[in-house]
Amino acid sequence: MVKGRMFRVALASIRHPDSIEQGVDKVITYLKRAASRKAEIVCFPEAYLPGLRGLDLELPPPNQQAQESALENIRLAARQYCIAVIIPMEWLERGKLYNRAYVISAAGRILGYQTKNQITPFGEDRYYVPDGTRRVFSVNGVKFGIVLCHEGWRYPETVRWAAVRGARIVFQPQVTGSDKKIFPPPGISLNRWKKCMRNWQWGKSFYEQAMV
Repeated sequence: MVKGRMFRVALASIRHPDSIEQGVDKVITYLKRAASRKAEIVCFPEAYLPGLRGLDLELPPPNQQAQESALENIRLAARQYCIAVIIPMEWLERGKLYNRAYVISAAGRILGYQTKNQITPFGEDRYYVPDGTRRVFSVNGVKFGIVLCHEGWRYPETVRWAAVRGARIVFQPQVTGSDKKIFPPPGISLNRWKKCMRNWQWGKSFYEQAMV
């Protein structure tokens, strides 16, 4: 319940796609499904397109043209089904790779993006860079923020930043590994990785989408 009315959120906790093209098809399928259930916004997992680097996923090199095409197709689908969407994806800009979540309105307008600024150590930091900016968005009069995975549960100030600026919801797109056996990232010893796994209780795949 937000501002005296129901604001229905859809959380698409779905598996990593085999390709960007397959991922776009799945996004559109779940957009249609969420819209049919009267959701006003749907959120997808962290770095859903093409997948999160630094884990145990086998991913192709960054392909900015494919990412731009994917974003455009999702934008058109959001307009077609009249539903807003949070679509996390990587973005290559001026030679730097960012882990971002784009926000698209139900009218198909790109409202902006949130970049992951507190980069997860032990793998991701070899690929992504922060941009140092936080943002608040609004859909149908409801303000919300976005924190991406690690920064949301390790750095509570990222959630607080949005809350004190009027956010009623803080989405936390997240993905931790695949369903494969998890091995340490390159450069991390097995003993050190096991200790991290015990401390953080990582080891099974989970897909957390939002904190309300």
